[in-house]
Amino acid sequence: MTVKEKNIDKVLHCALNSFIENGIEKTKVSDVAEKAGLTERSVFRYFDTKADLVFESLLLFWKILKNKVKEQYDERVDKNTLGSQQIREVLKAYTDLCFDNRKQYVFIHEAETYLYRMGKSKLIENRYVLTAEKSISPLAIAIKNGMEDGSIRTDIDIAMLYYDTFDSLLGLIQKIAVSGRNDEEYIEFSKKRLDCFCDIMADAYCKR
Repeated sequence: MTVKEKNIDKVLHCALNSFIENGIEKTKVSDVAEKAGLTERSVFRYFDTKADLVFESLLLFWKILKNKVKEQYDERVDKNTLGSQQIREVLKAYTDLCFDNRKQYVFIHEAETYLYRMGKSKLIENRYVLTAEKSISPLAIAIKNGMEDGSIRTDIDIAMLYYDTFDSLLGLIQKIAVSGRNDEEYIEFSKKRLDCFCDIMADAYCKR
């Protein structure tokens, strides 16, 4: 890594942590710079605006989340697990992480809203669209395995279903996260709700 690359990496991690813990509006670029051991001017050499910093932090978050899900995916499945079951396990892994740190899903909601307000909504695109050549997300791997072992359907638009799976699941997780409720009854209800939703989405891929 060059010095520039190391500084950018440091800034992004500091920014992401600050955005998650304190919120985007309450986090100043000068705060991020101080935590990264840089000047505010230096940060703006790497990112033209705070919105650009928010966007890149959001991409970093997705990368970290994908790696966490991949770790859980590797623990839950083996070479004998059918692709249809792998899909279910991947979705469950995403929802399990929801309760590890709900603030991170609040951050996603805030980031999307903030970027829209700053006129940067075009920067946001679904990075999980299924293509055999490019996608290496855990869900994409599970789907490909299901295609190979014949456990998932081939009579539907899998790419579109794949795309919509993330949007709908993320939307539900965000709704739960931003509710602000932390009582045991609500958490248990939310877990059951997410489990049920994962089953519905996983069944959509399965052969009938």
